[in-house]
This record gives sequence, C-alpha cells and structure tokens, in this order.
Amino acid sequence: MAITSTSEDDTLSIDLPSNREYERVEDADLDEALVEAIHRAEDAQNDFLAQLLRKELKSHYYETR
Repeated sequence: MAITSTSEDDTLSIDLPSNREYERVEDADLDEALVEAIHRAEDAQNDFLAQLLRKELKSHYYETR
C-alpha cells in the first residue's frame, strides 16, 4: 500500500505492503483503525492530521516486524 500526501512544499510517501500481516489481532485492528482515520482526515482535508497518522501507521507496522 502506498499512502501519499502532498502538502504545499513537500510530498510524504509511505510505502507499505498492501497485505500487511500481524501476529497479534490487536495490531491488525490498530492498523485498520489508522487507515480509516487517514481516510477520514483526507476527506476532511486535514493534511496535517493525515500526514501524522501516516507516520504513526508506518511506525506501528515496522515496530511489529
């Protein structure tokens, strides 16, 4: 899954596998909630929040590896 955000001067692109698997159900649930929150922030045109949530998703995914 490539999640991309464009702001005024920079582009944040976070490349994550589209089929992310986790050992714990709780981690998978958090991943799903973060993706939903990113979409809602984008819908609300809140670029700052969407970017922050993308960074959190990336951290969450790679910390569970």
